[in-house]
Amino acid sequence: AMDDFIINSVSQVYIPITRPEIWAEEESQKERRLAIYATLSEILRVFDIMLHPICPFTTEYLHGSMFGQKKTILLESWPQPQKSLVNDTVEESFDLMKEVVSVSAAARMKGKLKRRWPLNDAIICVEKSQKEKLESLSNLLLSQLNVEKYTIIELEKKEGLELVAQLLKLNLPIVPKVELERKKIGPKAKQDLPKLLTKFAETDPRKIVDDLLQSGSHIFDLGANKITLDKEDFIIDFVEQPEYAMAKRESLIVFVSSARNREMMAQGLVRDVARRLQALRKERGYNPTDILDAAYILDLDEESLEMVKERHEELAFLVRVKNIVFEDKAKSYKDDDIDGQKIRISVE
Repeated sequence: AMDDFIINSVSQVYIPITRPEIWAEEESQKERRLAIYATLSEILRVFDIMLHPICPFTTEYLHGSMFGQKKTILLESWPQPQKSLVNDTVEESFDLMKEVVSVSAAARMKGKLKRRWPLNDAIICVEKSQKEKLESLSNLLLSQLNVEKYTIIELEKKEGLELVAQLLKLNLPIVPKVELERKKIGPKAKQDLPKLLTKFAETDPRKIVDDLLQSGSHIFDLGANKITLDKEDFIIDFVEQPEYAMAKRESLIVFVSSARNREMMAQGLVRDVARRLQALRKERGYNPTDILDAAYILDLDEESLEMVKERHEELAFLVRVKNIVFEDKAKSYKDDDIDGQKIRISVE
């Protein structure tokens, strides 16, 4: 539980969603920054105490160097729950958001869309009563999904024909997928089974779905014979349309657009470069809060170079440097690559 909390809740959720506020320099944001620092300090102090029985020497060292109000960690009281800080509604909303982000990540992986690439939009299908919970975290949801906009839709049906019918009615980007229930159609088709399979392969799945919704059955005209199949003779599902990638988990369905425009490509490229420069800062031992003189980037292709130059101020902010330099003036470089494009970078 402790491992899950410090990695998944603190490192992968709380720190990423507060990072832009931590790095902001405006005086008007000072109280917010201090609140975040205080929260992180309390989290780490309590975590250090709770970890002490398992890892005594390291936790004693950390306590003395970071939280040394008392001479030894052994003089600290065992942490108690602060019930006044418990908010079930907020926790449920965050749990739901994390699940949505996880399913969105699966959709991106399916569509070969990197999580750091900004996309145009997402469509999130949830159960009844869940829309309001997600909307309460609107700005966080945008940043965590890394999309320009999103739509939340509450669904009544969870599976099968009824679900597909509802998705079609809502004009969601799906294509019905229909398969035959082989064990059930055998007795009905008998010697006409090969003809039925051929006819089925030639039939538009949307036509079958429409007939099943209207009359509960679909008739296959095989020439000499006609075979009527009912709802239970089909397995009804759906796939996404080509311009979207989709993933689903139980009653949760997320569609993400696969098309990227130049603006979004530039955003993604800047974030890619920023991540590599941030890692290089760490490798070279710079303090995260230090503002360095410059970051150096060489060997970008012409289009990428133009996009990065257009956003050099944003990149400088993310990397915490005064300038972005595209000329060979650094003392030393590190070889790196972005999606197969070899580049050289430096921070000094």
